[in-house]
Parts: sequence; structure tokens; C-alpha cells
Amino acid sequence: LDLNPPFKSLYGIDNLIVENKDFLDALHGDGFADGGSATNTMNRYSRKSIQNVLDYNITLAEEHNLSALLGSERQYSKIDAWGATRKTVSDPFFNEYQGGFSTAVPAGNLLVENYLESYFGRINYDYNRKYYLSVNARRDGYSAFAPGNKWGNFYGGSLGWTVSEENFFKNSAIGEVVSQFKLRASYGVVGNNQGIASYASSSFYDAGLNGTNPTLFYAQAGNKNLTWETSKKTDFGLNFGLFNDRITGELGYYKNNIDGLILSVPQATSTGIPNSSILTNIGS
Repeated sequence: LDLNPPFKSLYGIDNLIVENKDFLDALHGDGFADGGSATNTMNRYSRKSIQNVLDYNITLAEEHNLSALLGSERQYSKIDAWGATRKTVSDPFFNEYQGGFSTAVPAGNLLVENYLESYFGRINYDYNRKYYLSVNARRDGYSAFAPGNKWGNFYGGSLGWTVSEENFFKNSAIGEVVSQFKLRASYGVVGNNQGIASYASSSFYDAGLNGTNPTLFYAQAGNKNLTWETSKKTDFGLNFGLFNDRITGELGYYKNNIDGLILSVPQATSTGIPNSSILTNIGS
């Protein structure tokens, strides 16, 4: 029984700070209409993650090899950005944000956060390095799909047969030429949440100004049925080696069927929906 290491815990922190400075001259170009302008923004990107994995390996009777993995992962991401634009410079020789300007308006302000929680497991088995079996499953929850459909269940499995390890193959004439011959097949369902905004399924209002008056405006029409995109992957193939593996090769058939692709579905302008579209699991 191999328990080295049986349990592993990883904790990670990723912080990125980006400062943007932009000055437009009052005498010409894009800054002429505003009498000169300067914009400063600060963006802080942070991500914290923790992963716990339990991994066992065991060999029985020198022929049965079994490994099992069980784990969980949590990931929290946040974007915190703020800034302002100052307009109408008091002296054309100023070229910094800290110079004299008559007005200032908010710019580049953003506060976004999301959370991903995952549970996963895998079992691998092989008999005498001839027959292979692997199954895996995972359950992922992503806050952008909350509250209704944030959880997705995904799974997969594979089979393999190393024909060249069989006695009938080794003792045949072809075994003298073909040193390796393996058949394999697999099927799996994988989830995808990449490219999805942190509040993709939610409807919300945003704050702004109507002239100098504070106001709220309809910013996004959500979809409470929005959920994970899925990829259904099928793979068949064989690996071979010739002349003591001096020549190796692989032949395979692969199919990836993406279902529930998230796309912006156009809506009638008369509905008053922001950007005249709603995100929906409609593509494939």
C-alpha cells in the first residue's frame, strides 16, 4: 500500500495591480473638446484558492493495480477598480492628473466577485498492465449561475487493452514485428464556465448620473435558467509500435459535441431590454 503522500493541501494567492494613466492635451487632438483631460484608474485583481486531495495506490498479488483520488477545491476571485477623469485644464502646461482642472467625474469604477466550488474523484484500475479501466466524476458550483442552476455534474470513463501483452500475440509471427499494440476508448461529459460574466444569470440595475442628478438604470436582463455549457467527448483509438518501438504511431477517432452553448439571443428593441439581448443556453 503506497501512501506517499496520502493527503495534499495546496493554498494559493494571486494578486495583480494595474494602474492606468491617460492625459489628453487641450490644444489639439481628442482632448480639445474637453479643454484637456486626465484619467487615472487603479485595478486590483485577486484570486485565492485552496485544494485538498486524498490519493491512495495499492497493488494486490503483483497483478492488480488500483489507485483512487478524492478531492475538493474552492476558488474566490475579485476585481476592485476605481478612478476618475478630470476635465478642462486651468493651464495648458499641466500634463498630469494632479494639475489644475475644473471638473472631475468617476471613471473605471468596478467591483466584481465570483466563487467556484468543486468536488471530484477518480478510480484507476489495471490488471497486469493489460486491461485498463478508469472512471471519474466531479460536481462544480459557480456563483454566476446562482441561485437556480449553479451546480453541474460531470463524469467520464475509459477502457484500454494492451493486446501486445497477451501470450497469443507475443507467440505469433506478428509479435516479432509489432512490439506494441493497444486499443482504447473513452467517453466523458465536461462542463465549461469560461468567458461567463460574474453575474451572468442575474437581472440588476446600475447607478449613474442624469446630468448632475443621481439615478438608477436597467443594466442587465438576467436568465434564471442559465447554467453550465457541456462538452460530450467520445474517443476511440489504437497505439502501435514496430521493430521494438523504433517506429511508433497512433490512429484515432474523436468527436466533441458541445451542447448548451451560451449565446446572446437578440430581443426586440421595443422590450427595453439592455443591449436588446439575453444570455441563453441555446447554441451547439
